Amino acid sequence: MKSLSRATILAPTFLLALAATGRGQTLGVDFDAGYRSLSASKSAKAIFGSSGGATFGGSVQYTLERGPFLRVGLRDFGKTGEKVFVADATAQVFPLGFPLEVGITSVDLIAGWRFRLGSKKKPSPFAPYVGVGAEMASYREESTVAGLVETDEQSKTGFQFVGGLEYRVFESFAISAEAGYSILSGTIGLGGVSKIYGEDDIGGFRAMGRIGYRFSFK
Repeated sequence: MKSLSRATILAPTFLLALAATGRGQTLGVDFDAGYRSLSASKSAKAIFGSSGGATFGGSVQYTLERGPFLRVGLRDFGKTGEKVFVADATAQVFPLGFPLEVGITSVDLIAGWRFRLGSKKKPSPFAPYVGVGAEMASYREESTVAGLVETDEQSKTGFQFVGGLEYRVFESFAISAEAGYSILSGTIGLGGVSKIYGEDDIGGFRAMGRIGYRFSFK
């Protein structure tokens, strides 16, 4: 948790300082929302009734004129279900009626490349991009059984890659569609439903819509 908090504070500060040192650069601030599907899909469906849910976040991105960029972001995912009993991986799922809440807070560190379309004199408003990096995730689980609250917290750093298409509506305003996939294995699977299904990865696929403002240093 301490390393996640430090990354959340220090990385945006670094990007702001970097953007102030040169020209031909862009500093972007984005807010995003979308859907996250967990790799531990069988466990998620047993507990929540679906493999994923809504996710929200924001990011700061520093981009050089020629294409490379560095992004730091924060995302949150939360889902409420109930404890279940499963005898084995092929058996029927029996809900037990005890509330179970799961949350994943992630810090994203992504480096990538934006592809310029059109000419330098007449650039296209569309810009496809790809990126790879790390996801530092804090996993929390809380359940209530007979009035007793049980909690479990885990931290994990994994790999992720993203791809998307940005559309510059105005010079300083952009919207984007983005897809990403992360691998965060070894976070769960030591007990409960995830152990029955042999699943230990809380990463997975996500599809996001992004809206942001661009500060240009020319």
